[in-house]
Amino acid sequence: METDVVAIIGPQTSIMAHVLSHLANELTVPMLSFTALDPTLSPLQFPFFVQTAPNDLFLMRAIAEMITYYGWSNVVALYNDDDNSRNGVTALGDELEERRCKISYKAVLPLDVVITSPAEIIEELTKIRGMESRIIVVNTFPNTGKMIFEEAERLGMMEKGYVWIATTWLSSLVDSDLPLDLKSLNGVLTLRLHTPDSRKKRDFAARWKKNKTIGLNVYGLYAYDTVWIIAQAVKSFLEAGGNLTFSHDAKLSNLKGEALNLSALSRFDEGPQLLDYIMRTKMSGLTGPVQFHRDRSMAQPSYDIINVVDGGFRQIGYWSNHSGLSTVPPESFYNKPSNRSSSNQHLNSVTWPGGTSVTPRGWVFPNNGKLLRIGVPNRASFKDFVSRVNGSSNHKVRGYCIDVFEAAVKLLSYPVPHEFIFFGDGLQNPNYNDLVNKVANGVYWLPEYATALQNGTVSAIVDERPYVDLFLSDYCKFAIRGQEFTRCGWGFAFPRDSPLAVDMSTAILGLSETGELQRIHDRWLSKSNCSSPHGSQSGDSEQLNVHSFWGMFLVCGIACLVALFIHFVKVVRNFIKHKPEEEEKDIPSPESSRLKKLQTFLAYIDEKEEESKRRFKRKRSSLSMNANSSISSRQI
Repeated sequence: METDVVAIIGPQTSIMAHVLSHLANELTVPMLSFTALDPTLSPLQFPFFVQTAPNDLFLMRAIAEMITYYGWSNVVALYNDDDNSRNGVTALGDELEERRCKISYKAVLPLDVVITSPAEIIEELTKIRGMESRIIVVNTFPNTGKMIFEEAERLGMMEKGYVWIATTWLSSLVDSDLPLDLKSLNGVLTLRLHTPDSRKKRDFAARWKKNKTIGLNVYGLYAYDTVWIIAQAVKSFLEAGGNLTFSHDAKLSNLKGEALNLSALSRFDEGPQLLDYIMRTKMSGLTGPVQFHRDRSMAQPSYDIINVVDGGFRQIGYWSNHSGLSTVPPESFYNKPSNRSSSNQHLNSVTWPGGTSVTPRGWVFPNNGKLLRIGVPNRASFKDFVSRVNGSSNHKVRGYCIDVFEAAVKLLSYPVPHEFIFFGDGLQNPNYNDLVNKVANGVYWLPEYATALQNGTVSAIVDERPYVDLFLSDYCKFAIRGQEFTRCGWGFAFPRDSPLAVDMSTAILGLSETGELQRIHDRWLSKSNCSSPHGSQSGDSEQLNVHSFWGMFLVCGIACLVALFIHFVKVVRNFIKHKPEEEEKDIPSPESSRLKKLQTFLAYIDEKEEESKRRFKRKRSSLSMNANSSISSRQI
């Protein structure tokens, strides 16, 4: 830089970019880099620093959306302690937080150039192996990355259940044809900056292949386009009449530096104008359309998502900032409105570590000897729900909720070592405000319920159904009236975003479908001390309602019988009045006389029925004629 320069390509690392960007600002010399992609290299702080490839903010956004797509929530980040790796992981944490996920542990390794032995790597991997999360994001450099996977394989961490996501360092390493044992990476996911297929790109790759010393990775394409960005900007600047002039920088001359000859550096006077031409670049490069947004970011950042399988690569999809995850190239969506809905996100099948195609759960119980500690209320009432076993150790507990929990745990596909921790003194019901995130009080009315109903303080009690069932099992004179307000379920409280919550909910649903949940309910909550047939022996509201209305049914039945009897008497009286006995010449026998009277009575009923039908027809005909007459008069 002691010679007069108008632009700088580089540096390769974000550490050097942070240092040299201050110098570029002072000399007003545009500095372009296609590898120093630290998200914190802001154009506000470093106006003369330009990233000619998408910065790692978009890389971390792609990884966060992959994690969300597969339904995971907690990840471990493994990275070097340098600006690029560290700030990339910070960006990943921010992206995950927006999606209600998080980095549960950050494993920090020394600088890539400092690591000479795997001791630090083994130490961190051993810690990770004993943790809950099995989703590991490796944001590092090739030297460190290769050592990580070598040691992970030795420690048995490339087996079924683990998920490894490597950032772009792995795809670049493979594309460069550098030595790497891909078989040890079977099942790993990695990303590569996406560059659309084009004839220009294929021709360049063919020329490179003829004279190559190493393989061509995607950063080689961005390096080529970066040179052309500067060339076109200088050409446009000169064609517009611009001049290339330099001046002495007094600030640098006053600085003392034994190793740095700062006084020999010159300020590029037309640097701001050239920078403006650079930012207005619009061309078709090897990497696709080259264009900058106003915030200096590259237009349409996108990535290939790759699965290492059987010693090779298999592409499973793409990610773009426009369309998210897809199985078709992102450029096919650019002329359509952005659609980031979950139903529109797709990736092809993956071969995971261990050779399985089943998406890993992403977590296990920590293998650190610690039990899952479950807080239970040490209640003073409603002890059938949960209570301490008398004369037992502190952790012995019984009750309806405990049986449901234990039955659900047995349905899980993995062991859940746990212990119960009592909360409260047993003399009064503990405050649920303290037990469950200080949300609500859980104070309950076995004595209080009965007293309030008996003395008329309240007319009814409204509470959760299980508590009402248990209350009625001891107080037989009360009953359930009406229907339940809601049929919403109940459950156990877990920490927010706990992966165990989903599996336990599924297990409880299984208990409900098999009838086991109802059997546990009946065992604890449907027992009764009532002998009265009107009591609540089963706690079933429908059965109670039937018993409660037996008097009404009796009254209705008697009323119907009385009305039928009165009607029959009236019919017989009318028959006797209008159908007197006919004198017969021959006196019939008593049997034939009774039969004839019955026949006459039935004929009388038939006659009355026919008469009623004729009367009804005449009335309907009369109404119809009246209606027609009314319509005719209105028409006239």
